[in-house]
Amino acid sequence: MSTLPPEGTPMHFPPGSLEPTGIPQLDLLLAGGIAQGALVIIIGPPGSGKTTLASQIAFAQAKRGRNALFLTAHSESTTKLLSHLKSYHFFAPDLIGNAVQMFSLQQFLTQGTLPTVQDMAAQVHQTQANMLILDGFQGVQGGDTNHQIIRQMLYDWGTSLGLHGITTLVTTEGTPRDSATFPAMTTSDVLIGLYFKLQGVRTLRSVEVIKARGSAPLLGQHGLALSDEGIHIFPRLESRVRLLALENQKGDTPNSALSKRVSFGLPALDAVLGGGLTPQTSTLLAGSLGTGKTLLALQFALLE
Repeated sequence: MSTLPPEGTPMHFPPGSLEPTGIPQLDLLLAGGIAQGALVIIIGPPGSGKTTLASQIAFAQAKRGRNALFLTAHSESTTKLLSHLKSYHFFAPDLIGNAVQMFSLQQFLTQGTLPTVQDMAAQVHQTQANMLILDGFQGVQGGDTNHQIIRQMLYDWGTSLGLHGITTLVTTEGTPRDSATFPAMTTSDVLIGLYFKLQGVRTLRSVEVIKARGSAPLLGQHGLALSDEGIHIFPRLESRVRLLALENQKGDTPNSALSKRVSFGLPALDAVLGGGLTPQTSTLLAGSLGTGKTLLALQFALLE
C-alpha cells in the first residue's frame, strides 16, 4: 500500500486541472470547476441541501469514471443516506459499492478519538478514491470547540490528501460568513455557503461561492432549487452579463450563445448598447406617444 508523501512536498497538477462538479451552473459559479486536490468545505444550516449537493457531485464523478469515497458521521447513517438518495434521478444503484463507496466513520468516533490523516489515507488508498467526501463534519468534531484543533485537523486532511491529487469535500452545519467559523474555514481552498431562509410563509434557497483560491468565481448569492432532479442553480443575470463583458474585454470568443449580441440594425444604437442587446434578457422600450417605439420594435423583429 502506498504512503502519503512527507508534509511540505510540493504539489504538481497539470495546468487547468479542474474537475467539473456535475451540478448545473455550479461550474459557472466556480469559474470552471474545482481544482484537483483542493479542500472544499460546504457550510449551511439544516435542510439547506449540503448532503444532496455532496452526493450529486460524488455520482457525477463516478459517471465520469472517477472513484468517490463517501464517509458519513453522526448526522445520518449510511443506510438512511442510501434510502434518501434513491428518490433522486442522479442516483445510480449500480455505482454503489463500485465507483461510489459509502462507509461510516463511527468506528473512529466511538473510540473517542478524531480521525487521523492515516485513518483517512488508509480508506482512500483501499478504495482508490479520487475524491473523499466527509458528510457531517460537525459530528466528527463533536463537542470540541477548540478552533485550533479543528483547523489543524482540516489542514492536515486537505494538505496530505491533496499531495496525491485527491480532492476532499467536507460538509458541515453552520451559518455562512459567521465569524465564529472563520478560523476553521480559512483552511479551505473552496468555501461554498448554502442559505435556507424563511421569508413570511415562503422558503428561499440560495448558494454563494465565498472563496475559491486561484479563480474568479461569480460573487454574491444565487438562486438554488432542490427537487427530485437534485440541485439546480440559477446565477443572477447581472453576474452573467458582467462575466461576459470581462470575457469580451480579454478578447475571448466563448462558444456560449450569450457571447453574441443581438443587433437592432442601427449602428449608432448598437454602439451605445455595446454591440446590441444581450440574449435571453428582457428589454423595455419606454417613451411618449409618437416617439417611434412600435417602429423600433418592428425593425428589431424583422431583423430576427
